[in-house]
Amino acid sequence: MLKRTRIIAFLLSVLLALPLIPAPITANAANGDVIYINGEQTQNTEDGKTPETAYTSFANARTKIPAGNVTIVVCGPVVLNSNFSVPTKSGTMTITSKYGNIDYRKTANASITFINYSVGMHRPLVLENIDIISSSVTHFETVDGDQVEVIENKYPYPAIKTYGYELTIGNGVNCSQIKECGTFVSIISGEHSVSTQTITINSGDWQRVRGTDYTGTAETHNKVNLTVNGGTFHEKLILAGEKANYYANVTATINGGEFLGGIYLAAFEKDGTFQPNPSFTGDVSITLNGGNIYGPLSWSFKHLGTFSGTYNVTLNGGGLHHITEIYGPDTNSTLTYGNNVDPAAIITGEESFTTCLREGADPYVFYHDGMYYFVSTGSTFIGLACAANISDLGKAAKTTIFTTKSYKNAWSPEIHHFTDEEIGAGNGGWYMFLGLSNTEATDHSGQREYVLKCLDGDYLLGRWGNPLTGEVNEPLMIEFTYSNEQGTNYNNIFCAGMSILRLDGKVYMTFVSELNRGTSEFHQTINIVEFETPWNITGEPVAICRPDYDWEKNGYTYSSKEDKWYPQVVEGCSPVYGDDGSVYLVYTGSGYWTTWYALGYMKYTGTDPLDPASWTKNPTPILQRKETLTATSVNGSGHGSYFTDADGNMWVCYHGYIGKNTSSGRSAFLERIYVSESGVSIGGEGINPPDYGHTQTANYNYLPLEARASGFTTVTYGEEVPQIEGASLTLTNSIAINFMVKNAHSSRYSDVRMVFEADGETEERYPEDCREIDGLTAFSFYNVTPAMMVNNVRATLYATYEGVEYVLDTLDYSVTEYCYGILANDEHADLHTLIVDMLNYGAETQKYVDPETDAAKLANAGLDNEKKALASEDKALTNSIAIDKTLADPKAEWTTAGLALGSIVAVKAGFSAKYSEGLNVRITVDGKEYTVTKDYFTWTDGGFAIRFDGLNPAQLSEAVELTVYDGDTPISNTLTYSAESYAYAMQNDAKLGALVKAMMRYGRSVADCFGNN
Repeated sequence: MLKRTRIIAFLLSVLLALPLIPAPITANAANGDVIYINGEQTQNTEDGKTPETAYTSFANARTKIPAGNVTIVVCGPVVLNSNFSVPTKSGTMTITSKYGNIDYRKTANASITFINYSVGMHRPLVLENIDIISSSVTHFETVDGDQVEVIENKYPYPAIKTYGYELTIGNGVNCSQIKECGTFVSIISGEHSVSTQTITINSGDWQRVRGTDYTGTAETHNKVNLTVNGGTFHEKLILAGEKANYYANVTATINGGEFLGGIYLAAFEKDGTFQPNPSFTGDVSITLNGGNIYGPLSWSFKHLGTFSGTYNVTLNGGGLHHITEIYGPDTNSTLTYGNNVDPAAIITGEESFTTCLREGADPYVFYHDGMYYFVSTGSTFIGLACAANISDLGKAAKTTIFTTKSYKNAWSPEIHHFTDEEIGAGNGGWYMFLGLSNTEATDHSGQREYVLKCLDGDYLLGRWGNPLTGEVNEPLMIEFTYSNEQGTNYNNIFCAGMSILRLDGKVYMTFVSELNRGTSEFHQTINIVEFETPWNITGEPVAICRPDYDWEKNGYTYSSKEDKWYPQVVEGCSPVYGDDGSVYLVYTGSGYWTTWYALGYMKYTGTDPLDPASWTKNPTPILQRKETLTATSVNGSGHGSYFTDADGNMWVCYHGYIGKNTSSGRSAFLERIYVSESGVSIGGEGINPPDYGHTQTANYNYLPLEARASGFTTVTYGEEVPQIEGASLTLTNSIAINFMVKNAHSSRYSDVRMVFEADGETEERYPEDCREIDGLTAFSFYNVTPAMMVNNVRATLYATYEGVEYVLDTLDYSVTEYCYGILANDEHADLHTLIVDMLNYGAETQKYVDPETDAAKLANAGLDNEKKALASEDKALTNSIAIDKTLADPKAEWTTAGLALGSIVAVKAGFSAKYSEGLNVRITVDGKEYTVTKDYFTWTDGGFAIRFDGLNPAQLSEAVELTVYDGDTPISNTLTYSAESYAYAMQNDAKLGALVKAMMRYGRSVADCFGNN
């Protein structure tokens, strides 16, 4: 259930005696308990009651957190230095750094730092306006007499564990990383047996998100309700979880957010281990209204498992061109395209992007089947990113395709495809060459080349393993069968950096080796060889490149401190093919640990690629650092890979350092490359890499959505799908939000209904209860109080299709969203004063209901000085309250009059009478008469009370005349009253004065714009 500020209807009443004197009300909102926490609090007293006496840790506050709604105010830096478990108690706990009118993030650097520990929830939790910091695990060591902080674990993976309790990540959650931490905090359901898990996320950066770890049972399915309105998700978002079997019904609504690793229903892989016989059973509804998915929208991670139930995906909007695949379980599954989505349209457009894509060394990029793939050197694992657009390569998260287990130094991966004709019948497929070491040697002398095959055909994000045995995650060492005259071969000497060259209808392998390790002649060579299969090299390797020029020898030196020689380096060799038939091998010279690492090339000028004389070196580099470096310079640029995009443009992806030295670590950069008979150039001018911040532009992936979708048994299209088109306001006797729906009377869908959620309450409406406006059906929510202008009302559109009910659309909307939209549009300048007065009225109501309301949360907080100046001026108020003396001996007498302000302004009046049978009250306003019958009288002390709800905002100054009748005979004198009468009486009241003045300004503005009716 969504958390909303409680809707409070407050009563303004007056007692009518002669003279008539209004009596103020005393209702106010309770804030609940407040506890302060500050890790830097230095006073001896620690009771959490004030910022000065805040608890110094969550652990110290744990047992003091009471039941009921409670607010934890983080008013300074707090480090989570142990696992923190929220006690099992009733009520919602809100954690924030913004309370009252103080944002402690600005005044006291308030934050929560997660290192290696998690928060476990055992009650509903709301996080809002809080800074969350992730830190790597470190320890101190003594180095040369100094205490040095050493990173122990760069990827700690702390988490917020919900254990089935409702979690709301509200607005204003900011997440960051320190100490080279490689992960953000995760949101994990955890083990629990709660039947329904509800998670709402509006902001923040999150590493992993799992909707539930409760598997459910065949008899009792777990329910998962997940709503995402914003935030960034750096790994995959899993709607369910990672176990082998699930029984769950899942409803997910995506209105916003950045999903860098895609969205999956289930992932049957836990810590690199594939679960046996995985299955999912349940009914699933996923609605995509907004956001950007930089990867798959898939029912199953790695396409594993079986599905039973119904699986329904509705695509209404968002950055759909970023999606790499839309994958269904191919059973009882429906893909619905919304009204504004054309699945057959060729996607057009372009996007600029920063050419520094992401962290990564030895990057390798290739284009396959309409998608772009990125892989780079890892330490203990290899991850593969798949992106729909070149501009997405820097955002798309990697999927782990290999974990090193007993190996280390996972260097320079390259992925290539071979046909059966090239490597033998039955052997064709995708292979990854990878340098690994299985020794403890620290000098890299144990580095050898290995190969893995994609075991799932063309699905490159699937399982990889041994090409001979099919064992998942098991590499096969490449064997050299050729031995030289001394009986040695490359099975027992350094071997790395394998790549593939295709030339004149034949396939060759290139790789890097070394000679004379440990001597002054220590250097690397680039070699070429013929092979039988990717794991069996039968030819004689031939060295075709060794360091010859000065630009290839930077870093070559003897270190007396380490007592070792650093080699002369040539490596990172890959082919580049010109459209004119020219062939080049572009390689890297100099040590990767230097700023002078650079790219150069050899041109194929002979007739036999195995003859070193067929390769002619270019004497100078084509990409090398500037002579003078600045903080934004790119240096150490090398180890490139080369690919052609869908438009035929050629690109190079290389790594480099940023700044004046190599301390930044290596990042991957992308630039255009130009190849012709005359040579190879990068960027089009000069040889220096552009500075950090340089941008390029590339076209979007043209593939239409329908070409990215598979695995659905039914596809439906938007022209018959009910969908929320937008929202507007109506000002009648109340403020109503109208959610405008297209095709609410669809012939394909039945039982169309809308469910509104606000203030923890729900109500529903059907088309037959709604008005038709301009061909759309207006589902109206009428219960908006002035204090509720800032609160979102959630509208969820349901409908039944072929016996199954779906969530078709969801929209959050507020009065303030409408108002600020009008103020931003000069075409509606005639409404601007009305809108400003409305926002001021809402703000004054908020302050009356809760004097502690944060100024930033007031309805008018977004007004700049120019807009504030548009507000109406106060006018003199008139008191029109009176009782005439028409009847000398009335049988009913008026005793009280007042107002009730909730979602409407209502006149309330009380009268005394000796009987009620046959009585009614007739009310006249603006020449219209209304009747309140006895059935609507309320008994009060000494008499009866009636309520008139018919005033619209423009009638607040209008006289309301009330007379009690017995049948058709008047038995009371006429009471004349108005909302302005109350405002007149209370205009100088310390609590109500500002509110009633704002109310009257708003009413007059409505009258000025629309008249009294």
